[in-house]
Amino acid sequence: MDLPSAHSTAETRGATAASACRSGPLEFNQQSFPREGGSPLRALCRLVSRRSAATPGQPDLFVDLWLRKRGGFVIAHSLLGGCGTKKTATGAKDIEEAMSVFEGYCRTLSTLPAGHPPGPMACASELAEAIIELARFRDRRRIFLGLAGEALDDWQAYPAGRPQASS
Repeated sequence: MDLPSAHSTAETRGATAASACRSGPLEFNQQSFPREGGSPLRALCRLVSRRSAATPGQPDLFVDLWLRKRGGFVIAHSLLGGCGTKKTATGAKDIEEAMSVFEGYCRTLSTLPAGHPPGPMACASELAEAIIELARFRDRRRIFLGLAGEALDDWQAYPAGRPQASS
């Protein structure tokens, strides 16, 4: 199942995090998020932050933060690798853990897609194809890291999950 199709139909693809926080539905809905190497993560939650970017001819890149009804968060995002894009999700007990987990993922992003550079016996057409693929990968990585920075700024400003000072 395509992750955006698993999201509530009340949400708008490509909505900014600020609009999702202000105008998104307040009710919690059952969601199912694909996870790399594991069974789907299922949770009763609502979207509180969404950052996405369309990439012509390729799947959209996105970073979402979902608030779980029973506490904690779900981080759902594009998973970059090779020349394609997959999707994954991870749970976190609070906003600080969500930020830490996602920052950790961003630090692991390679500057080269899998299988690069081509071998020493590659012909000219293989080298040209590899250069084009590398340029696409680096462009998607740059766009994704920009979304990640915007998302982390949004998450830092999000009040849920932070202890409130008593007066």
